[in-house]
Amino acid sequence: MEFTDLAPISVRDRVRAKVTFAGRLAPVPARDATDPIAARLDPELITFKENGGSVTVSPDELASAETDPLAAHEADLLLHLADAHADLVAKLTRLIDPRLMHHVIRVLPLAMDRWGITLRLEYTRHHNDVRLPFPVRLTDVAQVGPQFRALLTRANLCPRRRRLRAER
Repeated sequence: MEFTDLAPISVRDRVRAKVTFAGRLAPVPARDATDPIAARLDPELITFKENGGSVTVSPDELASAETDPLAAHEADLLLHLADAHADLVAKLTRLIDPRLMHHVIRVLPLAMDRWGITLRLEYTRHHNDVRLPFPVRLTDVAQVGPQFRALLTRANLCPRRRRLRAER
């Protein structure tokens, strides 16, 4: 069984990651004669594919993984940034190596988790994803604002003043 993680923002190549569960199908007993045929997947291997790399974990490792505090809020946060704060997203590009900013036509927030925000730099024919780590690992969604502002403060102090169209 495969699941695909799509970016909530309309960007080129919206697939951020894929998770594949491999295992055995086991029948689930019907509750009554009208129940459809049902099966349960007993996973043996779980493979995560992201950014061209992959990692395989056991079901026990997955079950013991800590849930990211932003997981349930990420889509709303990214959509809000893209729709209401494109100017702030553009300011964050001051933290990116200037060589990566040559010929950028659009910058959008692609992902956000407890560790930081990923921006999608779109060029005419390709794209590049750049990760900006938060100063401190988040433990609660209420910390997003202060940590985002800390990134903006760093960006404002950054000597790289090349501006994108959205900032003008």
